[in-house]
Amino acid sequence: FTSTRDRRMNISKIKCFVHHHQTTSSNILRLSHLGQNTRAFSLLTNNPLRQVVKTDGQAESSQPEIAQQNFPPFVKNLFLGKFNKSILSFAEVLNDESHFNLENKIDEIGQFLDSRADVLEQVDRTGKISPEIINSFKQSGLFGLSIPKEYGGAGFLNTEIARFYETFGCELSLSEFLGTNEFLGYRALLMAGTEEQKARYLPRLARGEMVATWCLAEAGAGSDPDSVATVATARGEDGWVIQGTKTWVANAQGAQLFTVFAKVKVENSQGEEEEMLTCFLVDRAECGEGELEISEPYAMSGLKGLEVCDVKFNNCKVPSWSVLGSPGCGLSVLQSVQHQSKYIQAAGVAANLRGLLDSTIQHTNTRKQFGLPLSDFALVRQQMAKMAARLYCLESMVFLTAGLADASQHPDVEVESVLVNQYAAEASDFIVSGCLGLLGAQVNLETSKYQKYMRESHVVQGWHGTSNINKCFVGISGLMHLVKHQPEIADIRQIANGNFLKHMKYRYQTWGHHTDNVPMRLDLAGCVHQGLQPAARRLEWCALKLHYVAQELLINRGANIQVEEHYLERLSDLVTEVFATTCALSRASRSITLGLENAEFEMNLVVPISFESKQRVRQLTMGLLCVDDEHSNRDEHLEQTGEYMARWGGYVAVHPLTKNSF
Repeated sequence: FTSTRDRRMNISKIKCFVHHHQTTSSNILRLSHLGQNTRAFSLLTNNPLRQVVKTDGQAESSQPEIAQQNFPPFVKNLFLGKFNKSILSFAEVLNDESHFNLENKIDEIGQFLDSRADVLEQVDRTGKISPEIINSFKQSGLFGLSIPKEYGGAGFLNTEIARFYETFGCELSLSEFLGTNEFLGYRALLMAGTEEQKARYLPRLARGEMVATWCLAEAGAGSDPDSVATVATARGEDGWVIQGTKTWVANAQGAQLFTVFAKVKVENSQGEEEEMLTCFLVDRAECGEGELEISEPYAMSGLKGLEVCDVKFNNCKVPSWSVLGSPGCGLSVLQSVQHQSKYIQAAGVAANLRGLLDSTIQHTNTRKQFGLPLSDFALVRQQMAKMAARLYCLESMVFLTAGLADASQHPDVEVESVLVNQYAAEASDFIVSGCLGLLGAQVNLETSKYQKYMRESHVVQGWHGTSNINKCFVGISGLMHLVKHQPEIADIRQIANGNFLKHMKYRYQTWGHHTDNVPMRLDLAGCVHQGLQPAARRLEWCALKLHYVAQELLINRGANIQVEEHYLERLSDLVTEVFATTCALSRASRSITLGLENAEFEMNLVVPISFESKQRVRQLTMGLLCVDDEHSNRDEHLEQTGEYMARWGGYVAVHPLTKNSF
């Protein structure tokens, strides 16, 4: 007998060669590899896993290259009313051979992790990831998936890396441990390091000889990097001295390389001395005795395997070449790293949720009530379908974003990455709550394995940034892109400055939005399978509404792009609906076109997604733009209520039984 994983992998290998050779429509974005070289495993006798990256002694062929295209940023351009229709074909980044080799590697890693399932189950109890698993991953080259091959890494595409992290998601602590090292710990070195810095550290990081971590947060600096209190003082040609304490540092106890943000005094453009953020590389091996103190790990409720600690720098001396970028340019280094790869770590969340949903579905098939399995009840089926829809959207968003990053010559997926990260947090909350509700009273036991899902879902909600910050970032990024490319909006806003005709022309062109009679000028229905064309028309309505709403916000409320936070939040939610529906529709259309297994299931899943998305977009539009008493939002009442409670220091409503009698 073969396992479910084996059967699934065998099917995928066959379909890789059968379905990918079928002819698809001419507008499908097919990004073929220019090279066809295989990155095969080489067996290591002392390692239960084979090696992802070949050793230096083996003959190494050139890295397969992608025929990249000049893609503009997809989500940002939605604010301009532009929709890249090739996205609806779901990017084909991997050719048949690359996909086959990747799935072989994924299958082997999956089998290894399945064989260590009992060890992974202990992570939540012990708070540590087994050294055996970590060492096996190091020897297999899994610590350098994104490091270029010239530095000893695997040099994989983002799509391939996302597939790996999907496999790591069987244990979220493992996925986040590897992600912290790769996407935060040494990503700043990759993006801003000099050749000397890269040559010094990247080969060792790729081999797993070093683990890197990220030191930004402090007791008084969470989401605001400008509040960092750690300082670095120049000591001439001898380098810098760092003083301060960093909090919430993952992998701290086992890390050898720390990416640290501190304030330094630099001369600004006016010739005045000013404290500005700077990024440093701190090598633990080069620190003197007592210069680096690491606390005991926090007692976290979830993601316990990360071993999150405080790191204190006691006059820690670092050489002058340890600065990443240049002094005072830490903010630009931070911005180049902070959001770019969040979507890949969301792949681990998606895989973790898939495991929970599968367990829940199996439970509903075996658990009987009123003489029938739970899965026979219509409400239970709808609950499972709604959770599956969220998971389907999340998976689609992860891999479409990865495809965009791989396909673009100058990828700009920062906004997409934040959207995927935020959607993953919300999907986790929705799916975990729904599954635990169906699993019944057993989940309330402390000994229940499902308690872990509840605790980790709570941690996931803010681990990669709070929802307020993420949503404001998405909203303001889109509006700034709109202002940059459509500066004439300022003229429409200022009617008194002789722009009356421009204003009237704009009102005439957008009148259809007032009557809900939006002209479908994008023709998205012609880019998807015939069975999904009605869903594509609903998506087009939503996309055109986004452009209209963004313009209206700037015209009516956006003086100096100072749009209120609650409007930015709603705008971000609107963007999320459009992007999630686009990804799901694109994936389902591809599945039907290629005749993939269970394509009908995907189509039935996407149709209600498009319906509900349009309903939510209509509601969000009313909350953003309507000003009449019946349909407008009630933000002023909510703000006044919140301000009142903040002023009095608590919930101040009197008890419902209170009387004024004496």
